[in-house]
Formats: sequence, structure tokens, C-alpha cells
Amino acid sequence: MKHVILIILLLPFSLNALDLTGYWTIQSSEGNGIISIKDDGTYVGYLPIIGQATEGSYEVLKDGSGVLINDPTGEIPIPLLLDIRQVEKDRVILQMVMAAIVLERSNAKIYSEYEDIIAESLIESRKRKAELEQWRSQAPVVNNLRQIASAGQQYILEEGVSSATYAQLEGIYFEPIEPINGESYTELVVSENGGTLTVTDKDGEVYEYTY
Repeated sequence: MKHVILIILLLPFSLNALDLTGYWTIQSSEGNGIISIKDDGTYVGYLPIIGQATEGSYEVLKDGSGVLINDPTGEIPIPLLLDIRQVEKDRVILQMVMAAIVLERSNAKIYSEYEDIIAESLIESRKRKAELEQWRSQAPVVNNLRQIASAGQQYILEEGVSSATYAQLEGIYFEPIEPINGESYTELVVSENGGTLTVTDKDGEVYEYTY
């Protein structure tokens, strides 16, 4: 339900003649919060129910029927569509599936009460995002190392030897492994005592797999 709350509170700052730029309180069955909608198409908000801030961008549909929300955290892999159910002067109701969120216009004073919490929460959120992006970028190379380690251990078991080189494994346990970003696997050696396989790509990024 967390994602539903996070996404539904992200409105466009304008819809036809309606300007939603500014501060809004958030009311829902899952808890209350506050959001700042900016005139550059971005937002920053805080949800007390989950104790963290969120930020992102949006795109208003040309026919004004809804909004596409882009989640930069990566937790939601695709943009989500919100329907606008009701619009009043200082009150907007959004709908997605069976969840409804009410936005009521607020002010900077109320928002300022959350600023320190939002700043700290965003630092943690951005840190998690960076770690996730690093993991995603490294995953293909690390998977290659895992494949070599697994094949080497099997070779050592079958042949009764203490180590296995990449050359001994290639073409038997796996097809030649193509580099992802200029890294080389040809000098790798798998030991019967375990260890860590390490390669470095053309940009100096180091990848490791411990077996």
C-alpha cells in the first residue's frame, strides 16, 4: 500500500486553468502527509505513515484526464497513471484502483515543520537509489564471475585437482564469456579453498565475487 500512497499524492502542478503549484496536505486512510509541488514539474513530499520523504516528476496527459507518474527510486519499474476524480478551488481528489487521496491546499509554514525530516530522509533515499543503481550495473559482470566460480568448483571436484583456470573451463562448462565493459576473465583461477574472483573494467570499476 505504500507505493499507492506515494504515487497518488503526486499531482501535476497545472491542469487546464488550475494551478496546483505550492504546498498541499495529504489525507488518506493510510495516513496524512504534506507535499510541495513545484513549477518545474517536480515534487517533494513527506508521509508520516512510512516516515520517509519522496521526490520525483510527472507528465500531464494532453486530454487532462490523468497524470503519468515517474518514480526515480526504481521501486516502481513503470510509470503509473492517476485519474483525477474531483477538482475544487483548494481541494483535489485523486483515484487509482481502489485508493482515494485528498489534497488540500496548505502553506509554507506547515511545510517548514517537515523540512529537516524531509532533508534527512531524502539523503537516505538517494543513497539507497545510488546503491541500487550500482548493484544493477554490476550484476551482469558479477553473474559472469559466479558462473566461472561454479564451473571451477565442479571441475576441481571432478578432476581431483586444487585449482582450475578460465582456459580449462571455457568451452566445456560454458561458452566464451564476452566482456560487458572491457573486463577480462582469462586470467582468473578458481581455488579448491575458495576465494574471491576479481576483474576490472575499462573505466576502472572493480567487480568481485566471493565463493
